[in-house]
Amino acid sequence: MQIHIHTGDDATDALLQAALPLWEARLTALSGDGTVCILSDTGVTEQTADEASVLLVVYRSEGWPGDPLHKRLTDALPYGAVSWPVSLAAVEKALLQMDTGTVRESHAAAIRLLPEENLVKCGGRSVRLTTREFQLFSVLYEHRGQPVSRDILLAAVWPEGVEGNACEVHMTHLRRKLTPILGEGMLAGIRGKGYILH
Repeated sequence: MQIHIHTGDDATDALLQAALPLWEARLTALSGDGTVCILSDTGVTEQTADEASVLLVVYRSEGWPGDPLHKRLTDALPYGAVSWPVSLAAVEKALLQMDTGTVRESHAAAIRLLPEENLVKCGGRSVRLTTREFQLFSVLYEHRGQPVSRDILLAAVWPEGVEGNACEVHMTHLRRKLTPILGEGMLAGIRGKGYILH
């Protein structure tokens, strides 16, 4: 886990840095081995949002809650916002509101596919897939929240037909690659029904 703190105020940065041990377990659970950013509202960009695994914004502008980026982040990341001046209680409350269910939903919302690179991104993490793996994941992504049968996957990825358990082998590799960035259980097999991306 990497942590970047830039609230625009040195004393606040030092206070938050000193308090990090209080939240280390929580931040680790939320971000895994990704990047935690605690930034001022003026320091947040689209690129920051794409690279962060957890983002907490300290805002001084009264307009931040209405900013389009704030609204997108609310639905897309383990994300929180606290108003200036910062209190440790407010930061802790924001972190506690990023519960496991919210993280799972936000991870699903934050998944990005880059077909030209066979790349899957989530928060600040990414993984490159083989062409077949990317095709399989694309089908699951299109139907996320719904079970996708083996027959549908075979028709989409191997229209020319395939013998043996190629689909199962590729799915095993796919799940192994994606679990570190999506989280345990986000991509799962359902007995008799196929696979699902939550």
